Amino acid sequence: MTQTQLLTTTTRKTALGRRLAAGGLALILSATGTLTQLVPSAGAQTGAFHATGSLFVARAHATSTVLRDGRVLVAGGQDANGAPIASAEVYNPTTGTWSPTGSLPLPVTQATATLLADGTVLMAGGLTGAVGSLVPTSISETYNPATGAWSLTRSPLLTASYAGGAAPLASGKVLYAGGLTSTSFTMPATSVVQLYDPATGAWAQTGSLPLGVANFQMSALPDGTVLVAGGETAMQGSITASAEIYQPSSGAWTTISPMPIGVASAAGARLASGGFLVAGGKISPAGQATNTSQLFDPVTRSWSVPDLMPVASYGATATFVPGGKVLFAGGLTNTGSPTPMAATFDTSTGRWSAAPYMLLPRAFGVAALLANGNVLVAGGQTTSGVTVESELFALGVAPAITSASSFSVASGRYNSFTVTATGSPTPVLSEYGALPPGMTFQANNVGTATISGTPPAGTSGTYQVTLTATNAAGTATQTLQLVLSGANVPSNGGFGAGFWYAMSDGRVLPKGAAPVISSKKPQNPSSIVQMVTTPSGHGYYLVSSFGGVFSYGDATWYGSIAGRHLRTQTVALAVTPSGKGYYLLTRAGNVFAFGDARFRGSTAARLGTPPLAGIGLTPDGRGYWLVSIRGNIFSFGNARFHGSPAWKVTSVTEFAPTWSGQGYWVVNATGKLFCYGDAAFHGSLAGVAPAPVIAFVPTPGGGGYWMATTKGHVFNFGNARYFADQGGVQPLGRVAGFAVSY
Repeated sequence: MTQTQLLTTTTRKTALGRRLAAGGLALILSATGTLTQLVPSAGAQTGAFHATGSLFVARAHATSTVLRDGRVLVAGGQDANGAPIASAEVYNPTTGTWSPTGSLPLPVTQATATLLADGTVLMAGGLTGAVGSLVPTSISETYNPATGAWSLTRSPLLTASYAGGAAPLASGKVLYAGGLTSTSFTMPATSVVQLYDPATGAWAQTGSLPLGVANFQMSALPDGTVLVAGGETAMQGSITASAEIYQPSSGAWTTISPMPIGVASAAGARLASGGFLVAGGKISPAGQATNTSQLFDPVTRSWSVPDLMPVASYGATATFVPGGKVLFAGGLTNTGSPTPMAATFDTSTGRWSAAPYMLLPRAFGVAALLANGNVLVAGGQTTSGVTVESELFALGVAPAITSASSFSVASGRYNSFTVTATGSPTPVLSEYGALPPGMTFQANNVGTATISGTPPAGTSGTYQVTLTATNAAGTATQTLQLVLSGANVPSNGGFGAGFWYAMSDGRVLPKGAAPVISSKKPQNPSSIVQMVTTPSGHGYYLVSSFGGVFSYGDATWYGSIAGRHLRTQTVALAVTPSGKGYYLLTRAGNVFAFGDARFRGSTAARLGTPPLAGIGLTPDGRGYWLVSIRGNIFSFGNARFHGSPAWKVTSVTEFAPTWSGQGYWVVNATGKLFCYGDAAFHGSLAGVAPAPVIAFVPTPGGGGYWMATTKGHVFNFGNARYFADQGGVQPLGRVAGFAVSY
């Protein structure tokens, strides 16, 4: 079936009926393509499709984008007559329903949609006009999820096209490549490539493709380059196997090894490894489908061919699901008819398996991975025309417990250990056995659990419990050993035994029961901007403004950026939960990872971002937050955004996540405190701080916190214990860091 035929599909008037094998539920497909007797979303079966809320407008060839809040935006597309659509709607996974949102400035179909770094969505190109006189458009627009409104970009595409491809770059820009510039069967696809800059709202031309192509496969790669593979050279032109890589630093394309089989209108999915899977597609202009899949390795820049898929189709969807599988669904077969067939690809074995059928045969619909691991499939062309129906696939992934199998517990102080598990649906965690006295197990119902509490001072012993993670796909167990040692920590009715001051010249002054800790080797710290303790509390780091890292006690040195001579100041250090690594943050937003710290992203390439002030890690260390001096909060990895005081405050100096990772505190130099998520307010220094606040340290569990100023004043709130401070007692010089000893 040609592209023009797809634009003018005739609605079939014959009613169809079939029975879904999984669950034995009878499903009736009417002449209008409407499902009746739908399975409610609450009755999802693992490894099966089930119905969810219907679109307001039937559409095929639309775009879909997962927004930062987990909702899914579907925009544009074409109706049963092939007319472009201007409407857009948003799917809410929590309620399983769709809601209309702002309409596009221009009705379009076969456009591209890209999520930008600020959470807005860029839509570019496509076909517009009336049926029979469709023309490519150069219009591009952005969608603001906060307002539900679309706005035209400052400038349009330099070359109008449809059936092109788009990919985000690490710089925050968007690469738009190729496509068709006419609906003529013989007009060659364009090789023009364009860059969108969100900072200016304008498009600029960059290096051209070696070969003009449309309906190709495109993916951003882990090293920041972009892959373009396959495609067709005209609407009814040849199918190519060519592949090329775009290098953002030079704006040039490099031709690499071609695909084993040239395909167009295939389904593509980027894998967790950074590789790219191309599944199915058509291998001839007439629409001959293939059941071949092709796997691209970004390291070797080569292709391999896994085993054959159970279904041959093009115009299908492919979605990578956490747990290492890809769901391939639908498409047009060699007969030109949509298929309900689906299959899953296991990245660990490289093999395909047949999956339960979709409730509707469909092609050129949209698919999106939801936060709960389910895959949403919506709209598309069915055997009875374009549909409004949507369905969910719950791919069962057996659970696995991923946290450590041992944990050291100190008596007389608060301890917290996070149990983590993977799997889909989200596994439920439970515990059997005797925990150390004073400690409890709490399932968080999000694939994690917390073992926490304060064992009596002086107690010791070894405790062993069995952890169990269960979901519909299976069960996993792990033996966890908790070693309780009798730490010599005073029982004082509050948290803290003492604290240290770090002076800007590198001197460290202890107070209370905080011990004097020596460095492991001779060093001469200076220009100190922060002090951070190790997870054990038996050591600390000092970090200087020029990127130097100085270690004391059990703190291990893993590297620094002092020798890089950056033009931006280092402002913060964050130690990983294991204590075997750390991050360094610069005022310009650069994030440097050392030891077992893993880079998750930064704001260095985001134009217009205010200077950065702090960094905080999630409890498991798999994500982090960055905060700017203006209160902007940026989330990376598994860090969740809970709110921010952006542009409501200036001179932010401190940021601290809660122990659960479900909230955080933001503090500015005047002592004003902002609490988000489960961060509790116990008081602040707003309006009364005797000097600029340079440190904020919460107590274990978040029941209190300390604030310290540049003159050595220390203020305690909640269950944070007070020790006489140095403020006003003797001249200290400028205090640059503060840390608590337990």
